[in-house]
Amino acid sequence: LRRSQVEAAAALPGDKRFAAPANLRAGDVALALARPGAYFMALHPDFLPLGTAPPLAASGEMLSRGELGHPYLALLRQLAASSSGALVEPVLPGGPASGEMTEPGMGLRAGRWPNIRQTPPPTEGDAATPGLDAIVPVHNAAQTIAATADSILAGIDRNDRLILVENGSTDDSWERINRRYAGAPNVVLDRLAAADPAAARNRAIELGANPYIAFCDADDLWAPVKPAIVKQTLARTGADILLHPCLTLDGGYPRLEGNGFAARGLPRRSTSLAELLIAGNFVATSSLVLRRATLPLPLFAPGLLKVQDYEAWCRWAKHNPRPVLAWVDEPLGFYRKHMRGISRHVGERQIIGAMIARRYAHNLGLAERCLALGYAPIRVYRHTRGERGRLGLALRAIFETPLPTIRG
Repeated sequence: LRRSQVEAAAALPGDKRFAAPANLRAGDVALALARPGAYFMALHPDFLPLGTAPPLAASGEMLSRGELGHPYLALLRQLAASSSGALVEPVLPGGPASGEMTEPGMGLRAGRWPNIRQTPPPTEGDAATPGLDAIVPVHNAAQTIAATADSILAGIDRNDRLILVENGSTDDSWERINRRYAGAPNVVLDRLAAADPAAARNRAIELGANPYIAFCDADDLWAPVKPAIVKQTLARTGADILLHPCLTLDGGYPRLEGNGFAARGLPRRSTSLAELLIAGNFVATSSLVLRRATLPLPLFAPGLLKVQDYEAWCRWAKHNPRPVLAWVDEPLGFYRKHMRGISRHVGERQIIGAMIARRYAHNLGLAERCLALGYAPIRVYRHTRGERGRLGLALRAIFETPLPTIRG
């Protein structure tokens, strides 16, 4: 939302505050840049129905787990607690209660694995910033791809590229992106016949040329300031891999997605591959940036339709056991959770994840190999709580033959 739209909406009576921003649809979350690092956020009332939002005090349990310690999560907590679904003016730590907002300090850890240390955040003019290719596989994303692509284009500059590869959609995704972005500067479009997100991402990597590649799913959003912060950080640290958390709402509660690296106190293991196989996947696709020169090609396993991201990160880590890593402690995007999305196929995804761990474990030393093989079925059992036949799923993770499309 533009700041003027936010102000216009906030001036309306409580039951009509979402009448002014005509481009805000049910299920959408808008991130509006007030200053770098400080956002207005708005939720359509259909996304957070009245009467279903938890009261503010009910978030105490999550606070005790440290999941709501970030100022943006505090803002989402206020929003979830609002009985009217109204826009909330955030109070950031150290900032005023109203008026011009102050910018919170951005946390940054960087270094060569496993020696990741607190590092001063970058400033404008530190060094020439590298070009960035943002790659998005598009499959049956007609309802979300425009918002995703526009959120990326809002922040990239003339040296960056947005690469959209449609693959096997049965809706009008291709017609929409072709009509909206064909001929646009900074945008590259391509199309594959088969529905294969791994092949689509591989094709997007081939089409790009910039030294860094940023990944995004077709229903996630970037904050407008993300490309600038990412490129300044890469210039400061010379990182091979950059990670950051994203905001999401899960069951009405705000939390960080892709925050496992910081929340678990990683790294703990000697190599990046050992960490991925023992701790599990701590990488959220839409929060990852990789140096092009480090990629083993093809990065993604064609034909692997689920969990191809985790398999690709393991393949990358196998070839880059001790990369230079930068962790930006700033939620630079929004991750959408929805019942129909692949993110909800928990049991099957966990089993495939265990297969990947088994296939790649031979690259580790004996002690770490045993840990990786032991933790894989435990994760399946833990993450399928509430599903019927949990024990059977864990046993499948141990004994079922890994899919042939999983490399290792």
